Amino acid sequence: MEEKTQKEETMHHFSHEMVHALSNRVFHINDPDQIGREFTNVRLSFQSRQKLANLNEAVTQMINLEILAYLRDERDGPDYLYNIDVPYFRSVVLLDEIIRVLAKNNNENPQTIRMNLYGSYFKGATVDLKIFEEGFGKGSLKLLAEMPDKIDLPYLEKIERHFKIDLKGLADKINSYIKKEEVEILGGIELRRTMQ
Repeated sequence: MEEKTQKEETMHHFSHEMVHALSNRVFHINDPDQIGREFTNVRLSFQSRQKLANLNEAVTQMINLEILAYLRDERDGPDYLYNIDVPYFRSVVLLDEIIRVLAKNNNENPQTIRMNLYGSYFKGATVDLKIFEEGFGKGSLKLLAEMPDKIDLPYLEKIERHFKIDLKGLADKINSYIKKEEVEILGGIELRRTMQ
């Protein structure tokens, strides 16, 4: 691996882990039936096999991408989004699409919903997670909590039915990224996968 690529990848991963470390909070689940009876408190970071773990990774990566894009685009800083494979890309794109649909249904700005979600992540409270149940009905948070490591077609079909997302558009965006074409996520962050 060339030195520049190694630096970019290291900084990207460091930033992601710093977001975890800065949160270091617990989502306090008021209704354990929403995510499964075995968890009443779910730590946001460093929990790899619990419910909400992949939702946590998606939100962590969304925050990380927003920070790195801000440094690149607004501060003329180094481009740590270049020449890397974005971890949890499918999860980020899926959650971004769900937020987009929620915002459209509620006549809100998706950025406002994301910022509230990010704030909830750092506060460790589920108060802003209820928007998924309010916007899409009972069982929404449970579906998000069950997000698998490797998002597969059966899971996506359940998500499509429940959240009424554009599955074809989502698949097109994921496939474009895999083919190393530029994609836009999170309301304007442009990414292009450049690693093999």
